[in-house]
Amino acid sequence: MKQCVSDDHPYCIIYFDIDNFKAYNDVYGFENGDLIIKLLADMIVTYLPKGEFAGHVGGDDFVVILDNYEGASLCGSIIREFDQKILQYYNPQDVKNGYIVAEDRHGTIEKFPLISLSIAGVSNKAHRFFNIYELTEELAKIKKKSKQQAGSSCCWL
Repeated sequence: MKQCVSDDHPYCIIYFDIDNFKAYNDVYGFENGDLIIKLLADMIVTYLPKGEFAGHVGGDDFVVILDNYEGASLCGSIIREFDQKILQYYNPQDVKNGYIVAEDRHGTIEKFPLISLSIAGVSNKAHRFFNIYELTEELAKIKKKSKQQAGSSCCWL
């Protein structure tokens, strides 16, 4: 990412985060959670243009760096496939309900929506970043905005 900021070449940086992943793990177990992480990783690799960078930040978070401005198209393809395939990782009743029941971080029983993707993207097409801190701060703001949307979403600067 540092090189993106220092160069004037086109780029976009995309951050992927799986929503409601902790609740899914609590109900379905870590082994199934690992399958969800692998599902997303495989999709990212499938749609990633040759020679571009994808990385696993940790947990359920991934980052992609492209040397072009085609990130929105990549995200749209991944969201469509992810939203379709994720349903096979739930039992039929949870799919029918559209939610699972689990404890939140405070121990309160709550209904959690099915897993979705929050994707945040930035590029230097309309905005130039002067340092890595400015870029990552903006990416965090956009991710927060994306997570506030219902279902899978992709927000861009």
